[in-house]
Amino acid sequence: MNEYSLLKSTSLAYNNTITFFLRVNPMHPERNAPQPAWMTALSKANNAKRCGAKTRAAHPCVSPAMMNGRCRMHGGKSPGAPCGKAHGSYTYGLHTKENLQHKKKLNILITEALEMVAYAETLM
Repeated sequence: MNEYSLLKSTSLAYNNTITFFLRVNPMHPERNAPQPAWMTALSKANNAKRCGAKTRAAHPCVSPAMMNGRCRMHGGKSPGAPCGKAHGSYTYGLHTKENLQHKKKLNILITEALEMVAYAETLM
């Protein structure tokens, strides 16, 4: 067996993963082989942030987390329901974001108008 052979060892410390090592000879650094691309990608995947959601077995989830901090099984993939007519329960649009904004503006105008009427009545 030469000094560049690939050694396979099993690590039961974390999720029964299999770890690969390249032998490195410190006396001959020019002979040390560079790490293959698949090994660097594997090490990056193993070092990814984990989901950590509590599973049914009361252990933290060990799946890799997405940008929102949860994995695909605990809420990482779906951005939510679509807005407007694309939503499944959309009927008339009475409670859309745009309509609610119009209602708020209209309520402000109505209250201002009522205040002006009340002030005008006090002057008479």
